[in-house]
Amino acid sequence: MLWNPLKSDFIKIYHGAHNYEVLDICITKDNSRFASVGGDKTGFLWDVKTGAIIRKFKGHNHKLTCC
Repeated sequence: MLWNPLKSDFIKIYHGAHNYEVLDICITKDNSRFASVGGDKTGFLWDVKTGAIIRKFKGHNHKLTCC
C-alpha cells in the first residue's frame, strides 16, 4: 500500500505480484517507479501511477531481503 503520511491517507494499493511477504522496496528519485522484493525469491519493478508491473526479476535461489 502506498501511504501519504502528511494526509494520513492511502494513495494506491498494489497487489497481485508477490506470493509471500515483501521485505524491501526502493523508489526512483522522481517517484515514478519502485522496486519490491520478497520471500517469493522474486523482484518486481512497478509503475507508481498505473500500478502496472514493468518488469519481473526471477531466478534467485533464496528470498530477497533488499533491493
